[in-house]
This record gives sequence, structure tokens and C-alpha cells, in this order.
Amino acid sequence: MKPEAPSDLLIISSSPHAHCGESVTRIMLDVVIALMPAFAMSLWLFQWQALRLAGVCVAACLLTEWLCRRAMRRASSLSDGSAVITGLLLAVARISGETAPLLFTALNNQFFSTNMNAPMANLPVVIFQFALSPYENWVRLAWGGALLITLSVLILNVVARVFLREKNRV
Repeated sequence: MKPEAPSDLLIISSSPHAHCGESVTRIMLDVVIALMPAFAMSLWLFQWQALRLAGVCVAACLLTEWLCRRAMRRASSLSDGSAVITGLLLAVARISGETAPLLFTALNNQFFSTNMNAPMANLPVVIFQFALSPYENWVRLAWGGALLITLSVLILNVVARVFLREKNRV
């Protein structure tokens, strides 16, 4: 098999923060500080249940990272804070609820509107309403809408990867 020319290879570089002089631990601390308002609000709304959930999420992420690093026979990386960030993000996402995207589209309108201050029609709510419908053709339309969103995200990802690949070649 013929080796590939250097221009055909994908060029991968490190993230920008690796060159800014800040350590990973410092960056993770900044993220924890940024998460504190959302976590404080969840503590105020849900009291001890939120604190218990956050503790379990953080502990599970720390344990998982420790076990994976141990299985790979590598040094522990628990001190960098990445597992704590993952646990806090999971906890805040769980506390806010899996249906949080519907909260942002709660003010739905059945008709197209150009007024940015009024409720607007949106595909996720239409899919939700059609999926709960007793009519079989509406349920099929809901599946079609879900497929449309999925394909749109897939196409955007493929286009972005192709565009960035061309841009990062040497």
C-alpha cells in the first residue's frame, strides 16, 4: 500500500488554551466558578436533593476516571478537575430536567410569525404535539420531523468537518 502524502493527512493541533500559559486545573476552576450561579439556584429550588445529586454525580465521575486511569496503568489525573466538571455538568443538567429544551419553546404558536417578541412556531414542539396525537398520520409526521432535524444536524456536521479539513491542511 502506498503511503499517503503529507498534504493528504488530517492536521490535528492542540486546543488554544494549551498555549495561553494557563494550566488545565486553572481552566477547570474557572468552569466551576461559572457553574456556581446555576448550582446555587438549583440548591435554592430543590434544597438537599440537588446537593445529594451533585455529590453522587461528582463521586461517580471521580470513581470512573480513577478506575479508567488505573485500568490503563496511567497516573491519576483526578487533580486536574475534569471529572469534577463532568459531574457538576451532569448534575446541573439532571436538576434542570431532560425536558429543558421544551421550557425554552413553551410559548408556541401554531402559525408563522415575524414578531420576535411573540411566540413562534417551532419544529420541536410540533414534533412533541404530533407524537402524542391519536392520529397515525400525525405520528408519522412527527417521526419525519425528527428525521429532518437529525439529518440537518448530520449534514451541518459533515459540511463543517469538510470545510475545516480543507482549511487545516498544510
